[in-house]
Amino acid sequence: MDPVDLTLRVEFHHSTWIGTGKQFSDSLPQVVYDKKREILKVPDPFLTRLPTPTTPIHDFIHHPLPLQSSSLSFHQTTEWFSTNAPLTHPEVLLTRPIPPEKVLNNLDIAIGQMWFDGVTSIVDPRFNNGAERFPFWVLSLWRKMQKMIEYQELWKSSIRWLESVTHSGDVVVEAKDLIKNLPWGKSLHFGAATTLEFAGFLGMSWLSDTQIDMMVGELQNRTRVGECAKGAVIEPLAFYWELVSIGKGWKDPLTSPYLSRLASQVQDGITTIWFPININNNHWIAGRIDFEDRTFAFGEL
Repeated sequence: MDPVDLTLRVEFHHSTWIGTGKQFSDSLPQVVYDKKREILKVPDPFLTRLPTPTTPIHDFIHHPLPLQSSSLSFHQTTEWFSTNAPLTHPEVLLTRPIPPEKVLNNLDIAIGQMWFDGVTSIVDPRFNNGAERFPFWVLSLWRKMQKMIEYQELWKSSIRWLESVTHSGDVVVEAKDLIKNLPWGKSLHFGAATTLEFAGFLGMSWLSDTQIDMMVGELQNRTRVGECAKGAVIEPLAFYWELVSIGKGWKDPLTSPYLSRLASQVQDGITTIWFPININNNHWIAGRIDFEDRTFAFGEL
């Protein structure tokens, strides 16, 4: 048997997949998914019509975005597709309400098979009797605008909360100064976190795991410059989830690399471990393990 050359590039052939009665599924060659991703990709030039992640917050919250319709849709999913070529420039969609969430979900599910069946464009039957036809990538455009509407509302709400704070402390003043020039969604080089995470700190909403770990990261930085008691370490949420997994019997504590690392640190002089604890997915508290006193304590963050 001749060996298979995995370096050969497999190409997508339209005549093999489109209009041939094939079923779209999760077990097709990668080249098919690559092609689908290609036809759904919003062209870079068109993306310049939307705010970039580095757009300052003040500009971002004032950028005009369409609303998302909350009305019921009485159109069948098939009515949103056409076998005719796209002829309408998608720019008109920048000022029209985005289809309801349920419609977008249905289009996401259906588009693979519709593409296989020979559909070549998307129709918005809510306008002009469905006479306009758009390229496939408007579905991705709607999704991008949907997320931007969500992020825009989050920042607006956060800024309203910040402006309502009457405390005159330095932290509030610094936060207001920071907001003036902060990009709304720039990468923070902290995992997949962006500056959007900062919006969650401005208000009374539930803090995410990422935001808690960002706070832990800041405290860890302070320990490296002597702002924490000697012999103490601060662990991220990974430590808490490791304890949960062991407590539920999902992991053996004797084979946990995480606990082995901490055990070595304890032998080298670490006396206290601080870490965040999640209570019933609706509250955060701080936990402390003291190896000198052999105690475990917890309290409000």
